[in-house]
Amino acid sequence: MTAEIEQQDSSADALFIKELVKIWRAQDTTGAWKARSDLDLLEPYVLDKEKRRALPIVGDPGPDTLWRLELFFNAVALAVEREASVMIQPILKLHHDGFGRIVLIGGRLIAVNKRLRDVHRFGFDSLAKLAQEGGKYVREGNRPDTEVSGRGELLRILMSERETLKAEIKKLSAKALQAKMDLHDLSEELPINWTSIMVFAQKAHDAYAELERRNHDLKALENT
Repeated sequence: MTAEIEQQDSSADALFIKELVKIWRAQDTTGAWKARSDLDLLEPYVLDKEKRRALPIVGDPGPDTLWRLELFFNAVALAVEREASVMIQPILKLHHDGFGRIVLIGGRLIAVNKRLRDVHRFGFDSLAKLAQEGGKYVREGNRPDTEVSGRGELLRILMSERETLKAEIKKLSAKALQAKMDLHDLSEELPINWTSIMVFAQKAHDAYAELERRNHDLKALENT
């Protein structure tokens, strides 16, 4: 472990970084990263102001970003396990637009509960900030009042997301129905405005595709 990272003033920060490096090393099944330093492995987490400005305000997170996010919270879970001697299970629920929630559960208790947003911009100003943020979650997971949270809190979270999703599906259903009616009205008037057939058809197609996708998300949530 490099001295630059280990010089953090919190033992939780150092513990988190050690677990994160271990997880990254474990991904290297072929030995391709053997010559790379710990700093080089963690460099993708650094997102300085210049890099952040180059990213769009709204966007879908790429697979590499999602991978880094998953490994980040896996490291938090392992660090909490070492401190609390309780197995921690990360549960990540993320929508395609980069909004969601991460919950770390130990037995019947919730160790960490965080809402995620703008995941496509996930990163830190420096490796020191990375260590501090990870250490913060480790301390949260080991706080004395962790027992005040429980399975009921998780169910409340899932119920809230379910109701939000149902409301969104209701709006999408109305939107899809309107698109269907518009397409039907156009067909009744043909050949007038025949050049708009593809426009109206595409609108209806997109509306029903989005509706089906959100219904699938609801089904997955209800099976959680």
